[in-house]
Amino acid sequence: MQVHRRTSLSICECFKSLKHKSIPSRHLQFTSTYSSRGPPTKPHHGPPRVPPSLNNNFSSGLSDLRVALSMGSLKDVTQRYQKLREQELTPFLPHMEVRDISQLVVRILPSLLRTSQAKSIATASATARALQDADELAIYAAARGETAAFQLRLGALLVNGDVDTVMELWRRFRGCVEDMLKPQRVARAASDQPVSVLTRPPRLTNLPGRPELVTLVLSALALRNDFRSALAVLSGTAVPIIAESKLEEFLNSFKLPPTIPLEHIIRFVSNVDAAKSVLGRSKPEGSRPKDMHPLIKMFANRDVNKAWSVYQSLIQGCEGPNRWCSPVKPQGVEEENNSLVYMGEFLWSSFISGFARCHRLELAEQVWMDMDRFNVVRTPTIYNAMIDAYGKRGDVENAQEIWDQIAPESRDVYTYTTMMSALFQAHHPVEGLVMFEEMKLQFGQGMVNGRLTTRGLTPIACNAVIHGLLICNRPEVANSILDMMRTDGPKPDTVTYNTFLRNYEIKNNMVAFQATLRSIAQEGLQPDVFTYTTILDLLLRTNKENTVGRLFDIMSEMNVNPNEATYTTIVDSLMRRKGKRNIQLALDLAEKMEQEGVQTNEVTYTSIVAGIRRDDTLAPEVSRRLFEEVLNRMRARGMEPNRVTYNFLIEACLQRGGPDGVEEAMMWFRSIGKDWVSYET
Repeated sequence: MQVHRRTSLSICECFKSLKHKSIPSRHLQFTSTYSSRGPPTKPHHGPPRVPPSLNNNFSSGLSDLRVALSMGSLKDVTQRYQKLREQELTPFLPHMEVRDISQLVVRILPSLLRTSQAKSIATASATARALQDADELAIYAAARGETAAFQLRLGALLVNGDVDTVMELWRRFRGCVEDMLKPQRVARAASDQPVSVLTRPPRLTNLPGRPELVTLVLSALALRNDFRSALAVLSGTAVPIIAESKLEEFLNSFKLPPTIPLEHIIRFVSNVDAAKSVLGRSKPEGSRPKDMHPLIKMFANRDVNKAWSVYQSLIQGCEGPNRWCSPVKPQGVEEENNSLVYMGEFLWSSFISGFARCHRLELAEQVWMDMDRFNVVRTPTIYNAMIDAYGKRGDVENAQEIWDQIAPESRDVYTYTTMMSALFQAHHPVEGLVMFEEMKLQFGQGMVNGRLTTRGLTPIACNAVIHGLLICNRPEVANSILDMMRTDGPKPDTVTYNTFLRNYEIKNNMVAFQATLRSIAQEGLQPDVFTYTTILDLLLRTNKENTVGRLFDIMSEMNVNPNEATYTTIVDSLMRRKGKRNIQLALDLAEKMEQEGVQTNEVTYTSIVAGIRRDDTLAPEVSRRLFEEVLNRMRARGMEPNRVTYNFLIEACLQRGGPDGVEEAMMWFRSIGKDWVSYET
């Protein structure tokens, strides 16, 4: 069974943030199990097993290496290591020997660095050879998880300003890690038959000690102001840099000379981190990153301070002689300057929308003003984001002011839809309907099969109008829009009917609710999770028994045959809504699934157990009782908690936060059998 390293790291970070007095800080660094063992590439709690055909060679080589290590001879240890490497046996070394190798280099390296400046040619030559040996051993040990020696070596090179050697050693380290991930070794361990190696190296994963290594490499590149290379280094890893608050202390530990610009390094490294945050894993040259998950996750987690810090770094990077960012797409960026990141439409609109969703409209307005300062030409998407920001706050006057700035020919269906939503949200239904008619005229009408039809409209626009009319208590007009969609288009979709269903559920209008369900079935539309949860809410409102059974009856009447994935999605949706009632509904739904012959699996129950542990509205005794009930159900069905179950449990406990959540997360982590844990590099 495998446990994600990020889960282990999250536990460590939570313990550190809580600063438990009962746990000495010197022990915290070993909380993660892989920090005290090497990171082999096989799901096993020790190194990969030596192939039977190589047992004799390995035993002999390991014995010789241990003797050399006990003697403390760098030359002898290097020779024994190289012999094992030639036989492809180094991946099988026990972690104790790996740690001893790293510690040997740590002891010897300072004296080697002192004698490397010797005037004697013979002494300098011998020292150079010894440094080569030390580098080889330090790189191997770092790839196996013992980074102390390699960190010391990179720090010494940073002090001397030797950027070329830093980058050369970093490339060798990456190559060593990638070699360990080749499937050749695992396949040969099982069958002794060679297989092809990976052609695409994976990103460097995060393990203890690696943030320090990455930070040192970026610091070296800062001496050259080589932003492109630094961004390539950081984007090629899943390793975070050292926190900015601790960066100065970390760099000072290497006793940097006054000639090394410490403030510049700190600013440079922070800027690279900010650039990676908005680029995700996409190429730095792209105008619209394909994977913006780091930035999107910040806003999803309501981490406004981090998002604002990233934004400020980008803006500061747009100014000054060493600018690395551009507010607009620069011409000939690679040839003319080092501005690798530019803030296109996606970034500007994402920052505006994100700050607005986090209820920080003043920050969204600052982004808007910065666009004026940098003469950024706004697109309909950017206008749309700002109108939406004001609209959701009910500030229809400012939304209208932004709308008036858009040239009529630049207004599209989406900007119309957002402005109409703002009007309805502010309870201006008349103005909203006027704009709806204007939109229909703007995008033209034509004849299809002898019938007048609206070509430019989309279901999204019409659904927004219907929703607005319903919140303004104009159901008769909303129904007229629905009639128009049925006759002239665009055809109603599931969202259209869900909008009516939610309105009827709130008003407890059973007759209209049932009629809408029949319309969904008659028009051949597929209900979605929102449909089902709305049905459940109405059934609960009626206080009738067997809510889940009645849901199944309604599905049957609608000729719907939901599958396992549909039910699991409904269960997950109920669990995310929290509360004992929703949890009980999810359990009843899982039981009903089995009665109806729909197969349940670990995914269904994992969603439930994670939801229980994530739910901070439950009393501790209720949470424990429900949790035990779910585990008993799983075991009664022959389902034992697997890797996914444990990962969800641990993450759910950490998300709940506080000492109790972390303590329980550690309890689940320790309960995992050692043979199930993976230390895959």
